[in-house]
Amino acid sequence: METSTLTTANPATKPYPKMTAEEYLTFERASPDKHEWINGHLSPMSGASEPHNQIKNNLSFYIRLVLNKKGFRVYESDMRVNNPRRKGYFYPDIVVVQGKPVLADGQFDTLLNPVLIAEVLSEGTEAVDRGEKLEAYCSIPSLNEYLLVASDKTSLTHYQRMDEKNWKVNFLGEAGDSLSLLNGLVTVQMGEVYEEVDR
Repeated sequence: METSTLTTANPATKPYPKMTAEEYLTFERASPDKHEWINGHLSPMSGASEPHNQIKNNLSFYIRLVLNKKGFRVYESDMRVNNPRRKGYFYPDIVVVQGKPVLADGQFDTLLNPVLIAEVLSEGTEAVDRGEKLEAYCSIPSLNEYLLVASDKTSLTHYQRMDEKNWKVNFLGEAGDSLSLLNGLVTVQMGEVYEEVDR
């Protein structure tokens, strides 16, 4: 396992149609499809591959197994997350909340206090997950960990908050590697993350 440190920076944004946060929420709540909103730009959500879904299900299962009845909630894909600095609205693959969820308004559909977010990478989303989303997620005050999991190979990147601006970055790439999450409460084996994944 390799380790380095990260200082957050502002990546360039993609030329999505411009929209205010208020316009986005009005549009999104009326839309049958899901869209993310990053730094004012709309991004439609696309379907995920079978390996992507299997990895997400595996990781979610093992996290839920440990966190059951321990004061955490685990959400998948359909829980929208907003950072209070209003740089984005997202639908992460997995979101973990400790304690009671804090929601943005009376619609009860936008979460403000995730402690862990995980995204399963694909060719079409990796640049955004490592760029715009990384910067936006790292500015959520409650977030302590951001996990990026490759779907085309055994590779995982784990960002862990050290202080307000700096994050420790761990890289795992072997089937025998293990990952400690949530201050050691959850330990996940790489073999478990990629169990029954066809690539």
